[in-house]
Amino acid sequence: MVPAAAAPSRRSLLSSTKNRTPVEAAERSEEATSLDQDEDGCVQFVRQCLHGRELSADTINIICGSWRESTKRQYRGYQQKWLQFCCEKQSDPFNADINLVLDFLTELYKKNLGYSALNTARSSLSSFLSLSGQSNTKLGDHFLVKRFMKGVFLSRPTLPKYQFTWDVNKVLGFLKTLSPVQDLSLLDLSKKLAMLFALLSGQRKQSLHLLDVRNVSVRDDMLIIRYGDLLKQSKPGHHLDEICIAAYPNDVDLCIVNVYMEYVQRTMKLRGSGSRLFISTQKPHNSVSVDTIGRWIKGIMKSAGIDIKCFAPHSTRSAATSAAANAKLSVDTILRTAGWTSDNTFRKFYNKPVKLCSDFSNALLDSFHKA
Repeated sequence: MVPAAAAPSRRSLLSSTKNRTPVEAAERSEEATSLDQDEDGCVQFVRQCLHGRELSADTINIICGSWRESTKRQYRGYQQKWLQFCCEKQSDPFNADINLVLDFLTELYKKNLGYSALNTARSSLSSFLSLSGQSNTKLGDHFLVKRFMKGVFLSRPTLPKYQFTWDVNKVLGFLKTLSPVQDLSLLDLSKKLAMLFALLSGQRKQSLHLLDVRNVSVRDDMLIIRYGDLLKQSKPGHHLDEICIAAYPNDVDLCIVNVYMEYVQRTMKLRGSGSRLFISTQKPHNSVSVDTIGRWIKGIMKSAGIDIKCFAPHSTRSAATSAAANAKLSVDTILRTAGWTSDNTFRKFYNKPVKLCSDFSNALLDSFHKA
């Protein structure tokens, strides 16, 4: 974070621009482009605006921590483009009129950006920009911005990435060939466990990456998973409930409890003081990244005959939950397991048709054996 001692200069920079001349506005824009390099660019813009509101340094620090790292990365590039745009126009980048904002979005549109990218750009500006003369109107709520974004959507619509999903039976069939688990290499065992977790829990890569051996337990022939970290779906008043996956005695080769116990035993002496479940298969056996888990899942999909040019690792979430819905599992159970608070998200983005009926957890595995 920028030290509190830097506040006076920021406050001076963010003083009223009501009577600012174009030259002064340009100087302020140029000064804004030379922000401190030790702090995320997205946070710097917000910090400058908040200093102008005469807030305390502690309050500003808390507010600046309200954006997740992934959001900051999304916003950073568009905010830099905005600063450059305002510098060229000799305009104040922190207090602009609606016409300037629309001109900026139009410039991005001319560079062939689609609706999703422009919507992110609009949101990034909303995080720090005040519309001159309209302090009570949020940028995204302005009627011209709404109409502009609707025009972008109609001319360059954002369509679902997948119109259908793949059959989980293909992957389960391949996972069954990776047996017995005691004879598998650590790499194949890791891939098998990661894919079983992805399918039987309906979770995304990030959630698999955050699995902690201290929060995973086996009780009454059931794998109980808890999360002690913030997830993408975490928000005030809502966090992912415990996920319970029962053992599957009908087929030990596909029983996640059996695979999990073998993996934990195999890696116990390798993980050292670390507690993340998935670790590297090579020394020094540190916890793996989200991308590594994605590569493991992608490798299993490819080996199972899934078209990886069409489907990314994240598609396991859609494939698993769609299979559960086709097996007549209740929507409430699907939402609770996957971590959604509303069925609108599931129905709009994840519930896709599959060629063959599949199932979820025990029901999913029963469907595999009946096929």
